[in-house]
Amino acid sequence: MADLTPDETEELGALLASLHAYGYVDIAERGQLRPGGRIRHSGHRWPEAYTEGTGVVLALTEKPDSGWSQTYGMPDIEMVVLWDKPWPFDTSSRLSQLAQYHVGVVTGADR
Repeated sequence: MADLTPDETEELGALLASLHAYGYVDIAERGQLRPGGRIRHSGHRWPEAYTEGTGVVLALTEKPDSGWSQTYGMPDIEMVVLWDKPWPFDTSSRLSQLAQYHVGVVTGADR
């Protein structure tokens, strides 16, 4: 799916453990979101981001019946993403955890 360094593999495990500790469970997909899928962050608005994406979903989780999902009437989805490049404000890692409403799925991107 994605080439991770040993440090990134360890960080992925820690991020998932934290999500699981807060009641999130692994899911295979939610709509077009799925592990291995290309996405772009909603703040990534250059032309290539829309057509090629800027990262790949490594893990997809959901917190069933969370307060957030009850308030907003939509699933509480959190994911771990491997960005193609580290973020400008945090160059220590290409990994991040974020919610589904921060991303757009990029269909047809082959990377």
